[in-house]
Amino acid sequence: MHHKEYLRCHPRSKVRCLDILGIDGDIESLTSFVGRLAWHHSIKPSVLVCELIDPGKSPGFCNLEIASGFNSMTLKTGKIIGRVAAITGEPIDTVASMTFFHLHDQIEPSARGLISHTKKYCPQCYCEDVSSACRYDRLAWSLQGVTHCKKHNCLLLDKCTHCNASQPYLSTKCEIGFCHYCEQALFSAYPKHESVSGLEKSEVWASLVRSDFDLENGYHSDSIQVVLNEVARQFYPLSVGAFADFVNSDRHSAMGWLSGEMKPALISIQRVFDRLEIPWTNVLTGRLNLKEIVEMTQKAISREGVIERAVLRKENPRVRDQDEPDVCMLPAKRKRNAALSQKIDRYLDQIIGGSVEPTSRARIAAQFCVSVGYLESLFYLKVKRISEIYNHHLAERSDRRLDALRSEFIASLKVTYQAGNPPTWKNVCQHFHEDMLKRYTKTEISNVRKEILPKFFLFYRRDKAELAESY
Repeated sequence: MHHKEYLRCHPRSKVRCLDILGIDGDIESLTSFVGRLAWHHSIKPSVLVCELIDPGKSPGFCNLEIASGFNSMTLKTGKIIGRVAAITGEPIDTVASMTFFHLHDQIEPSARGLISHTKKYCPQCYCEDVSSACRYDRLAWSLQGVTHCKKHNCLLLDKCTHCNASQPYLSTKCEIGFCHYCEQALFSAYPKHESVSGLEKSEVWASLVRSDFDLENGYHSDSIQVVLNEVARQFYPLSVGAFADFVNSDRHSAMGWLSGEMKPALISIQRVFDRLEIPWTNVLTGRLNLKEIVEMTQKAISREGVIERAVLRKENPRVRDQDEPDVCMLPAKRKRNAALSQKIDRYLDQIIGGSVEPTSRARIAAQFCVSVGYLESLFYLKVKRISEIYNHHLAERSDRRLDALRSEFIASLKVTYQAGNPPTWKNVCQHFHEDMLKRYTKTEISNVRKEILPKFFLFYRRDKAELAESY
């Protein structure tokens, strides 16, 4: 009885859990943890992922989707965190600390520019792992901006020094620390020491790692929308356009950030707070409170003299500083960008309203000569809604096509049956329209054939048996 009550309160995990390696900035990444977990149970990581963590995953996931799916901050990352916590029995906050999911509410969910597509590693860290416990990949290594190891001041490697091949985040052949292709030791490589500037940049990016994150309460009392609104309020009595011009952004994007219609991209956050001379990683990770950010913003505004110059230009329009750019040249591009944003916005509203037939994001972006990433960064909510409308439209169109194909198929079967021929595929094809094979794909015809032909075979045999009994 005691054991039943204990199991009811503490559900059993599906696999034997391992201790998470590393602390603070050197904490282990989720891909490394999943790889060690798989090899500990003597199975390949691809089997563990495809069977328990992310069922239905394609075999080629190790090189591409694993980077933005496991260690990142996307919606899929949240689902994977829940699955890993369920099969291992670990608290969900502990699993989330091995990812960047704490940035989910701060920047746009696509996470463009955050995670590197190939794995990077430090040979010296691997050597030290062998003597201490076991080798593992640091979460900071998966960041695109981290190029140096802050512990050994050396350049991170992204290829095997033996075969010069890029390494996947999860290897299906060997454990962590060995090449996926030639299976040679990666920790035998000689480290390379580079410039100090790259090391400083890597330290800034590595500060995005937070191992003390609470998934329920978080560590933020202020979202990025609240922070940007307070920053823009410091430009009073100037308009939002003054804030957008100061941080080198267009007005439409700035209005979207302040209203909460869209979240800023990672590169936009870097540009905004670098212009204000505020550490952007400290803003995202909550190391700076709102009061400190406002004080630093006020210092940047007073140092540049933005409000004073605006008031002076209002009193005397002919007055202009020598270092101020030509007003006839610079705003032209911004005006074009604003006009293009308004044109795209109206077109998206027409699709949502139903006056224009829905289409894919790629075609919308190609129509206005912009990238899909640019489209999502400006109109994330509307693009997401249009994707749902487009998928529903495709499903309805597919159903209509299949209904028409079934009707033609049944008509051909009836003609074949009335002619006294058995309903074989060869006899049925003789009564098809000439352009039928051009209007429908082979997959659609094959699916309808598997659905309808067996039923007519049963009907044909039963009718033939009844006819024989009557004689």
